[in-house]
Amino acid sequence: MPEPEDLRLPSELEWLDISVSVPADGRVLGAVAAVAIATDVAVRAGGIGLGGALLVVVVAAGVLATRRPHGLQASLLIAAAPVFGVWLFLRTSPWLLLPDLVAATGLLALGVSLGRRSLLDLTLPAAAAHGIRVLGHSVAGPTYVVAAAQTVRPPADQVLRARARAVVRGVLLAAPLLLVLGILLASADVGLTMLRLYSTVFAYWVGAVFILLGLVLAGVARRRAWLPSVAVGIGLVGLLWLNVANPEAIVVRHNVTFAERSGRFDPAYVSNLSDDAIPTLVDSLPDLDAPAHGLVLTRLCPPRPPERAGWASYNAARDRAFESLTAACAGRIGTG
Repeated sequence: MPEPEDLRLPSELEWLDISVSVPADGRVLGAVAAVAIATDVAVRAGGIGLGGALLVVVVAAGVLATRRPHGLQASLLIAAAPVFGVWLFLRTSPWLLLPDLVAATGLLALGVSLGRRSLLDLTLPAAAAHGIRVLGHSVAGPTYVVAAAQTVRPPADQVLRARARAVVRGVLLAAPLLLVLGILLASADVGLTMLRLYSTVFAYWVGAVFILLGLVLAGVARRRAWLPSVAVGIGLVGLLWLNVANPEAIVVRHNVTFAERSGRFDPAYVSNLSDDAIPTLVDSLPDLDAPAHGLVLTRLCPPRPPERAGWASYNAARDRAFESLTAACAGRIGTG
């Protein structure tokens, strides 16, 4: 049965076509077998650890080995997935692991489906309109759905365009206020939490996106749909920076410095952070007063050895945290 004319992908959305036109060969079968084995190892180990990081690497290497991805950009997207997957065995913070997993999976999926298209030509509104058409055709018929899908297209009427520009200008005027709010959150004379830190980082990302939007309205490369890809790219760079900087260690250092200045410290909060924070917290114990020092050790001692389910469950952050706590609880870290 031929596909209805209004459900066929337009030329600018060919990167969304997932149909298979080339049968599997030996490389594809080998890649599938390797991914299946790596998946089994990662699942048995719990997913977070060396097994999970290895799974991302095997999937990326397997896809590239099949030589099915077409185009340099598609190959680079797939090759970039392990850059985020490797943190599955270097970090334990849920504030990092979930975004890392989403980033690695998203890069793999986009790289596989991109084909020869350019990241600077992905028309997301058109993709949304096509998705609404397909969904509506199967539920309520194409007549009313096409009209609904057209609502995500840029307005053709000049009056509507003028109103849209006015709204955008208003948003751009609000962007500096958002940046100021982020700066105030970062520099306020209060203790730092993970939520406050991530809110500040998000505020800076939103400000950067609004600056890019201003460039679009100014006519910079107007013929290319580069804004979504560049905005996501900035977000990925920010996520990579957070992985390297270790946000929970940043929170601990900030709160210890704040305690030295104000005398206020929350041992319960910092003690409930993940293993990513433990080495920094132990190193900072001499800088705390005696009551805070004792409360932290009371909550953290005695250390529990990391649970292991084979080599695939190894996590570097857990091991570092256990070594630091073992030394601290044995009394080798002084009160200063």
